[in-house]
Amino acid sequence: MNIDLFKEARIMDDRELYCRIQISYSELGKMLRIASGMTATAGVDGIVGINENTLVCYELTLFGGKPAREVFRLPFESILSIELRKGLLGLSHNLFVQTEKRRYKLVSTLGKKQQLEALYQAIKNEKK
Repeated sequence: MNIDLFKEARIMDDRELYCRIQISYSELGKMLRIASGMTATAGVDGIVGINENTLVCYELTLFGGKPAREVFRLPFESILSIELRKGLLGLSHNLFVQTEKRRYKLVSTLGKKQQLEALYQAIKNEKK
């Protein structure tokens, strides 16, 4: 991954807190994808990071891992709750971020556990 690209897109700052994740579709989104004949995937690859006091998430391009489209840019003040849980059978880690309008589910592999925990702890410490 090219850290300079992430800094240019303001996904992360000098602390370099980021994690590669999969942005999970809602149940309705999954059903619509199946009904329209698209493949039934859990979501799209993405990157989540902390830039100053903002949690930032971008979709990544299919090839090359470059930031493609901004999913959200949430100031810490607008985050109502944040949870880090183990996924099904303990094979993944899920970060749930809830705002007034929406709830996001970000899924990470076991290998990215430390990066996701560092993000979670940084947000929890800032929200105190």
